[in-house]
Amino acid sequence: MRTLLTVVIAAALIWSGFWVVSAQRREAGLADWIEARRAEGWVADYADLDVRGFPNRLDTTFTDLALADPETGLAWQMPQFQILALIYKRDHLIAAWPSEQRLATPRQKIDVTSDRLRGSFVFVPDTDWRLDRTSIVGEGLRLESDAGWGMTAERALLASRPAPGLENGRALGAEATSLRLSADLMQLIEAAGVLPEVIDRITIDAEIDYDAPWDRQAIEDRRPQITTITLKRAEARWADLAFDAAGSVSVDAEGRASGEIALRAENWREMLRLAVAAGSLPQGVADQLEIALRLLAGLSGRDDTLDATLVLRDGRMRLGPVPLGEAPRLRLR
Repeated sequence: MRTLLTVVIAAALIWSGFWVVSAQRREAGLADWIEARRAEGWVADYADLDVRGFPNRLDTTFTDLALADPETGLAWQMPQFQILALIYKRDHLIAAWPSEQRLATPRQKIDVTSDRLRGSFVFVPDTDWRLDRTSIVGEGLRLESDAGWGMTAERALLASRPAPGLENGRALGAEATSLRLSADLMQLIEAAGVLPEVIDRITIDAEIDYDAPWDRQAIEDRRPQITTITLKRAEARWADLAFDAAGSVSVDAEGRASGEIALRAENWREMLRLAVAAGSLPQGVADQLEIALRLLAGLSGRDDTLDATLVLRDGRMRLGPVPLGEAPRLRLR
């Protein structure tokens, strides 16, 4: 009995020492990472960094965390941020965001609140934190921008995993349900006579290939750049408005996309009015588009349904025979 007790006590002491060393390494590693970002010119500050979870967990909590990348102009502020992990499963991390945080871009600041926002990140073992699969789920999400727009979502999901046959490809799935616009935007929409109150659902199913893997270097040095996009399905439902898209494009080193996306829009005239009401499309341009799109819709046999192909070539884009101007560059900063 005495021998068994001695073995148990020795094992407990060894495990306790192992946990303490692991916790110290985790804390020192994160502190070194923050210091390395500062050396690169980032804003990287926190009030406290604490690792707890004895005996089986390594749960890290940052207090008053602020990060800002001067190259992209992106900034992130949170009163608390947690990284949770089992001590014997270090390649699987759980990120827990606070109920309130702020994201900033060079153009606007966005306050993000949520009832619950968590992410699961699984990394390939024995690599430089190369991402294997991930899922992020938000419930009761609310976004409010100082640019004058806002949105809420009952639930939002973003998930990715390796895409079969693509060296650096990611299969991406995203879904948001019961989205509502802010009162200011709804007033603009209602003034234009367009009255959908809730975006029922937005879903995306795609495969995206990159020129480099998503790993530690993707954050510290250079973002992987898109080389191909295969859009299996993109779908949006908003009251009596419906939009579907599918197709594929390739992207060159300058971010110019070439390819075709098949589009289907039901009640497309209301979509044009909505775009004008939200300020994203000038009335004059909308009037010209409506004339051209009316002809395209007539070819499909239903005046309220538009079936057309978005063509991207040489930095330009057109919808069927209708030129739309310069295409946006697909570059991740």
